[in-house]
Amino acid sequence: MRARTLGWAARAGAGYLFPWTVTISGPSDTPNLVSHIGEHLNETLYVAIALGPPRANRKPVLQLMTSSGTQVSFVKVGINPLTVSRVRAEASALEHLATLALPGLTVPTILDIPPWRDTAFLATRPLDTWTSGSMDDRTRGRALRTLATAAEVVTAELRTSQWWRGLATRLEVLADTQEARSLRAAQGAIESTIGHLRVPQGHTHGDWSPWNIAVQGTQVSAWDWERFVPQGPIGYDAIHYAVQEEVRLRAKPPRQALESVLERSALIVGENGADPELGTAICALYLLTQGEQHLTDRQLDAGSERGPISEWLVPALESATARLRRAPR
Repeated sequence: MRARTLGWAARAGAGYLFPWTVTISGPSDTPNLVSHIGEHLNETLYVAIALGPPRANRKPVLQLMTSSGTQVSFVKVGINPLTVSRVRAEASALEHLATLALPGLTVPTILDIPPWRDTAFLATRPLDTWTSGSMDDRTRGRALRTLATAAEVVTAELRTSQWWRGLATRLEVLADTQEARSLRAAQGAIESTIGHLRVPQGHTHGDWSPWNIAVQGTQVSAWDWERFVPQGPIGYDAIHYAVQEEVRLRAKPPRQALESVLERSALIVGENGADPELGTAICALYLLTQGEQHLTDRQLDAGSERGPISEWLVPALESATARLRRAPR
C-alpha cells in the first residue's frame, strides 16, 4: 500500500513533498549504462534506482522504463568484488533455468545487451511483481517442488555430498573468530550425528522470501536468483521463507523467529516436498549456511540490523544440533 501510494503521488507531481530524495547528477551528454541499453533496445529510457537496506551485497538496481512509464528492464549493477560475483552468479543461474521446463514458475528472461566498458551488469525483462489476491501457500509450495525437481534430484549421504563439502571448505577458510569457531563446532556435531543420512538435493533458489516472489493465480514469479545452487537440501527454501516471514512480516526478534521455525520445521519442509522427518536436520543445515554467509560477506561490517550472529543465530544452531543428538538414529 505504501509503494502504491508513493507511486501515485509521484505520478501526480507531488514528489517534492517526500521527506527525502536522492539526486544523481552528471553531464547529460556523457555515454552511460542506461543510454547504452537504450541504444540496443532502440528506446529512449528513463531510470528509477532502488537501494535496499545496508548489507554487504547491496547494489544499485535500475528500473528502466519508457516515457509513458512502460517497464522495459530491471538491471543489477555490480559495484565491488562481492556484488560483481553475485551479478555473474545470477546471470549463470538464469541461463541455466531458461533451459528447463518450470510449470507454475516464472523466472526473469535475460536481455541480450552487449558489454559496456568494464561494468558487470545483468539486464532482465520485467516480471509481474504484484501478487494478485492472497499469497496462496499451496501455489507457492507447488512452485517450490517444481524448482526442486526441475532437474535430477540427487540423494546421497550428507557427508559425501558436493553441497556439504563446499560448505565445509567455506567454513574452514573463515577468519579465526569465536563466531567462526562456533560454526565449525556445529559443523562437526552435524556431521557426526547426521552425516550418514541420505538427504535429497535439488535446485535451490537460496533467497526464497516474500519480497522475491509474487503469485498471480496458479503462477509464481520469482526473482533474485544470485544465491541459486543446482544441488541444495530440498526444504532449505521453505525454511528460509518461514524465517523471513517471521522476522520481516511478523516483526519477531531474529532469535525468537529461528526458534519458532525450528519448532515447526517438520511441517515447513514438507511444503518443499521434503521428508518431514528431516525437518530438524534441514533447519540445522540452513542455520549453518546462513551463519557462514553472514561471516563470509561481512554483513555486520556492512551495517546488518540483526547484530552479531552470536546473539541470535548461534544459539538457535546450538539448539538444533542438540535436538539432532537427542533424536533416535
